[in-house]
Amino acid sequence: MKQKNIAKQVLLSLVALNAVCSAQASEEFTETMTLSDSRFTTAEYLKSPESAPIHASFGDDSVTRLNPKAAIREYTQAITLDRSFARINSKEENYFLSYGLNGQNSEVMENLLDRYNKFLQKAPTDPYALAVRGEIKFVLNDAEGAEADFKNSLRYDPHLYFSNLRLTEVGLFLQSSSSENSITYCKQAVARFPKDARMHCNLGLAFKANGEIEKAVAEYDKAIALAPRFSRTYLNRAVAEAETNNRIAEFSDISQCLSLEPDLSVAKEFRISEQERYQFSAGMRYKHYERTSAACHHNRSQPKQERNWLISILISALVLMSLLVPRQMRKHLLFHQQ
Repeated sequence: MKQKNIAKQVLLSLVALNAVCSAQASEEFTETMTLSDSRFTTAEYLKSPESAPIHASFGDDSVTRLNPKAAIREYTQAITLDRSFARINSKEENYFLSYGLNGQNSEVMENLLDRYNKFLQKAPTDPYALAVRGEIKFVLNDAEGAEADFKNSLRYDPHLYFSNLRLTEVGLFLQSSSSENSITYCKQAVARFPKDARMHCNLGLAFKANGEIEKAVAEYDKAIALAPRFSRTYLNRAVAEAETNNRIAEFSDISQCLSLEPDLSVAKEFRISEQERYQFSAGMRYKHYERTSAACHHNRSQPKQERNWLISILISALVLMSLLVPRQMRKHLLFHQQ
């Protein structure tokens, strides 16, 4: 009986200790994950766009632990919360496996790639593992390898969102395929996810790269209708509108993009370059007006000059005739004129 009581007390002590540790861990997690605004709780914060890098870091951790399904789940959550996440021109911390960007930690990335090569030897049809390896190659700028892995991933799970999205973007951002292939991938993704703004935006980029400006603008319009706060779509539409010299719409979209993402340097640079282009164009139009006005003035004065020239010739002819014609003949002419 005493032994049972002792065992019960030990068990209760362990449960109490575990509860204390869990509470401390939860408190530390809440402190590190909440915003400075006290209105946010941990659960709310993890559903806000600001938490996208945290979900990406959770995904990175799952990648290193060879848990590709959990990694893809966290990566997808990051993209869902922030549609501009892991796009070109994003901040360095707003990428997947960001520690491997720009050739950093190449040995770590190569080691990670080797581990997934071995993983896929045992599970060659795992769509999540193929997607993770595709992302590793994406970060390593292996465009063809990433494209192949995302395509293979979709062979085994055609509706895996992450692979559909990154297949469209490896063609657009790493230029792994022709513009026609990019359009094909994007159309395929839009057909599977017709209400996804990022998919429509990527299709617009593919049309723009192929010189189909009207189709590109139509896709950007759809993306904005689905997600009015997706800043990159406004920038992309402004770039397309610049092709048609739709100045008012272009600068309106640039302003809207910067109001949503004020630190987007590529949008600031584009606005400056477009302002300079239009100023130069205005100057050229003014010079053309000056040349045109001078030409018109010359054309208007030309008939008068020709008329004066003809009168001079006629007077000269009359003077010459008066010198050459005999006096009697002149009298005869005068008599008949009277």
